[in-house]
Amino acid sequence: MNEVLLQVDGNVATLTFNQPERLNTISIPFITTLQNKLNEIKANKAIQIVVMRAEGRHYSAGGDLHMIGSLETHDDYLYMMGLLKTFMLDYHDLNAITICQFNGTASGLGASFVLMNDLIVAEPQSRLIFNFAGMALNADGALNYFLKERFGNVLTKKLLMSNAVLDADTLLKKGVVESVNEDLGAAVADLVAQLQHTPLQAHRHSKRIQHALCRGELETTLDLETKYQWQSINTADHKEGIRAFFAKEAPVFKGQ
Repeated sequence: MNEVLLQVDGNVATLTFNQPERLNTISIPFITTLQNKLNEIKANKAIQIVVMRAEGRHYSAGGDLHMIGSLETHDDYLYMMGLLKTFMLDYHDLNAITICQFNGTASGLGASFVLMNDLIVAEPQSRLIFNFAGMALNADGALNYFLKERFGNVLTKKLLMSNAVLDADTLLKKGVVESVNEDLGAAVADLVAQLQHTPLQAHRHSKRIQHALCRGELETTLDLETKYQWQSINTADHKEGIRAFFAKEAPVFKGQ
């Protein structure tokens, strides 16, 4: 099965996460396939709108813990994080308006794959789950950047340290999502249709200006997350977090 599907219809490209049986967890093969699809989009100058969506009940359960646990060396880790950094920067630089069709839950790294988009359309069941602290990890995948962009420094720290869950109503009140809809697919289709009657070229220019101004901060964030996540992975608390997760128990952390 292809981890990610790409469909192009005129000036609209749709990226679909296609691993519902694995809750669309993010692994090295997933990121590699996603990057390949993004390269196809970048090569097609006709594309002005990109929709990111997921098959199944949930958007993404985040990073593949089994894969992360199988990384044997620091070089293996840096390879994975390098793939993620390249994708994040390329998607940030994309000369198109990006829309997230946000269904179900997006946890951990999956939350970044929601917040990285320009516009987000949710359903009543949509949830962002910031569960890094429960694994004794710091956030990665530029989540520090995306949360700061939308919530500011102080609230970002609170969200990440508290294993926060933000539901659809909260996200709507905070202006994070454009709307909350029972028929999510129809709502996204309506938004795409509305955008077709706007000055898309000017919108894309505005986006490129704004993103150029903050690209350095995004890259620095990714580098710092990579540095500190490796340290977090190699702690006793992280091992306890992983044990408790698979045992479905509350972790007992010791600050080590």
